[in-house]
Amino acid sequence: MSHWHGLARVCDAGSPPKNEDLWHFGDDLAFVLDGATGLGPSRLTDQASDACWFVERLADHLRQAWCETHRVENALRIALARVAEAWYARVPDNLPVEQQPSAALVLAAREGDELVMLRLGDCELYLATKHGVERVFGDSPLQALDRRAINAVMDLRQRGHSLESALTAVRPKLVAHRTLMNTPGGYSALSVAHQNQIRPDIKRVEAWGVHRMLLASDGFAAAWQAYGIGTPDTLLGSRDAQGALEALLRRLRKLECQDAEGDLFPRLKCHDDATALLLEAQA
Repeated sequence: MSHWHGLARVCDAGSPPKNEDLWHFGDDLAFVLDGATGLGPSRLTDQASDACWFVERLADHLRQAWCETHRVENALRIALARVAEAWYARVPDNLPVEQQPSAALVLAAREGDELVMLRLGDCELYLATKHGVERVFGDSPLQALDRRAINAVMDLRQRGHSLESALTAVRPKLVAHRTLMNTPGGYSALSVAHQNQIRPDIKRVEAWGVHRMLLASDGFAAAWQAYGIGTPDTLLGSRDAQGALEALLRRLRKLECQDAEGDLFPRLKCHDDATALLLEAQA
């Protein structure tokens, strides 16, 4: 039976020192978390952001629950319940959902002879098999919502607003989008407010047929999805996987800095956290 080997990873804060991304690999479990702080008036935890608090505890409990169950869906349910207990010990249980932290997640785990892949939100997962490179999950509804907000920002920018003032003006739209989390017609995400409403995308394949896989947060996937640089195919086929991830990250950060006002590459964040994890199957 093959085992997974961690070839390369990057996890870079868009606005240091705060980094709301987090990755894990070990015990036949790999995942990337991309946290989102609530859109409330103030921070509710003593960490750099509420999203940092959320993803750190999610990661800890998910690792623990996986070791207890070795079943992805059970582990996720248990982990979220444990985080919710800790969260509601410090905040009111009637806090509006848009003011609470949430997270996107992409995960791959070995269950017997199967590779189980799960996604909530807009993280990405690519597989390299003998048939080529496959994007496991399609576009998330969250990406369509973000495009609407970006179009609103672009309209304001064309009317003379700075990027900062345009982002401030579209904040009510972002709040409205956040209320669509885990609702019919909305988008999926990890949230303690929706413990019983989480509906992840799940796919299963025979584990033996997968040679390499790439997990990425949307901030890293923006390299090819928004900036048109690099490809998952190139990364998955690289002989120097670590060097390839780091080189693409440098190019991404350079473009962000060169386009600080979002004129060439309209976006909602000048610099987003960027995380990628590349794994290889070994006999």
